[in-house]
Amino acid sequence: MSIQDLISIVDKGGSESTSKGLKKVQQDLFAELSNNVERISTKYNHHPSQKIVIEIYPDLPTFHRAVGEADAPNWFMGTYEGHILKNRITVESRT
Repeated sequence: MSIQDLISIVDKGGSESTSKGLKKVQQDLFAELSNNVERISTKYNHHPSQKIVIEIYPDLPTFHRAVGEADAPNWFMGTYEGHILKNRITVESRT
C-alpha cells in the first residue's frame, strides 16, 4: 500500500500563501512517512485498518476552537482521536 492510501492531509483553513506553503509541507510529510512508515509500523506493531486523516490548522486559536479547547495553552498543538490527527503546523513563506 502506498502512503497516500494510508494517509490523507486536509487543510483546515488559511490564506492562499499558507496553502502554497502547505503543499510543500504535504510533500515533505509524505516523503518522510514513505521512508519510515514500515519501520514505525513494525516498531509499534500497529498496522492501520483505515485511512488516517491529518488535519492541519492555520493558527493556534483556530486549532484550539476546532478541538473545543479555546483557552488551551500555546504548547497544546495537536491531538489524535479515532483516525484523525488534528494539529497546527507552522508554514513559513519562502520568497
